[in-house]
Amino acid sequence: FSWSGESRDNADIYRKLIGPGEPLRLTKDPAPDYGPAWSPDGRQIAFLRTPLQGKTQLRLVPALGGAERLVAEVATPPAYVSAWHTCLAWTPDGKWLIGPNLRLVSAETGEGRLLIPRAGVRGWDLDPVLSPDARTLAFVRRLDHGISDVYLLRLSADLQAVGEPQRLTFENREVSSPVWTPDGREIVFSSGKIYS
Repeated sequence: FSWSGESRDNADIYRKLIGPGEPLRLTKDPAPDYGPAWSPDGRQIAFLRTPLQGKTQLRLVPALGGAERLVAEVATPPAYVSAWHTCLAWTPDGKWLIGPNLRLVSAETGEGRLLIPRAGVRGWDLDPVLSPDARTLAFVRRLDHGISDVYLLRLSADLQAVGEPQRLTFENREVSSPVWTPDGREIVFSSGKIYS
């Protein structure tokens, strides 16, 4: 999880065993870290770091602590992303990450590509989550302040988009955190006003 600690001075990545005990701080950079995502094998945690200068960095850190590795630079999401949205999803084989605006990034080399062209797309695509069979990507498209909905994008076996994203919900309010049920038949998500 991302937490600004007892001093509330800067967001870093922590992990905590369920039960008693203190959380283990995994990052200590003065730039904010957010959007942690466990690798499928549980050995690494991917996260985003937004320095004061430059693009947002996609980084990996060992789940037990240790040296971080810069994977790639990605487009810097708006400020609201770190507070309310999940930004990263791993493919089941642990070879790829899906980041903000549905950029597919190799966890090994950092090379990447957009799953869908951004030309003419309004807003930001966030909260990516793959279906259990890894053939459909659910994500949130945030169109305006407080207005977003869940979309689906079919994927081929080699992670190419099949057709255009299809709008699944018509909430026209703040939507976040889609999660597939284990059978892949339904998606649970949060909906409602999250800003005061």
